[in-house]
Amino acid sequence: SPRVAWKARAPNSRKLMRTDWLVVGAGPCGIFAVASLLRRGAKVTWIDPSFSTGRLSRYGSVPANTRNDRLCRAFQSLPHLQFAPRQASRAGPSLARTDPGSTASLQLSIDALRDGSEALQSHEAVRVVQGSVHLLAGDGDGWRAETCPSGELRSRNVLLCTGAAPRL
Repeated sequence: SPRVAWKARAPNSRKLMRTDWLVVGAGPCGIFAVASLLRRGAKVTWIDPSFSTGRLSRYGSVPANTRNDRLCRAFQSLPHLQFAPRQASRAGPSLARTDPGSTASLQLSIDALRDGSEALQSHEAVRVVQGSVHLLAGDGDGWRAETCPSGELRSRNVLLCTGAAPRL
């Protein structure tokens, strides 16, 4: 289960958090961004309302247009996603057990993304914040993010991985 560091609080109990990296969004881009930062030794604060692989999860029955071997290589290139062990433990179809030269339904990629997201959320260098950012402002010392429902966060770096419909 994910380590949620900061959940809903009463409005008057706002808390200031500081971080080197803030990643906003937990869809495919957010998942790969967090995994890439971890590979470089960063500590990350990751915020999303639901951590449910974004809107991609709506399209599980759609055929993928990327060959399975390329998808597998992308997942395997980021060890913090724990692709191989998590795929091996899956009952039934998995992306790792597909024909490398063909494509499969997006559901297999979604499953691998969910597995990777769970692995990242339990990583000791990731602070999970269940919520959203409603204000983001740069200043001379980095970024100030107002998060809902929790409070203010200060970060030196920000990656916005909000997909096609940003909610800032």
